[in-house]
Amino acid sequence: MRKYLIILALILFLNSSFGYYLGYIEVTESNPAKTITFNMDKVENYTYKLSFVHYGNIKGGMQVNIYLNGNLVYTIDDSNDASPTYRKNATINITNYLRNGENVLKVEGVNLIGN
Repeated sequence: MRKYLIILALILFLNSSFGYYLGYIEVTESNPAKTITFNMDKVENYTYKLSFVHYGNIKGGMQVNIYLNGNLVYTIDDSNDASPTYRKNATINITNYLRNGENVLKVEGVNLIGN
């Protein structure tokens, strides 16, 4: 049974001049979720963005959800499909979802079934 693989390179950018690199997050059928905790001291009047690249096969009924502090901030599904030879860049404004202090980023795969 071939597994569909989604690799997310997540980079947290602060006003595009300073950033945190959160590393690669890989979700598969056998490992469908990953959580990362990080600390942040928010600066007033900054725009905080989550930028990432995703690879992999997303077919009907499958999706990958990205949560920040329990809030769904992005969904990867078959409407924004990526294949192993294709890469998709995305940037999301997460200013309203960040907290001062501890933050939790969760990437969760739903129905990641291989054939």
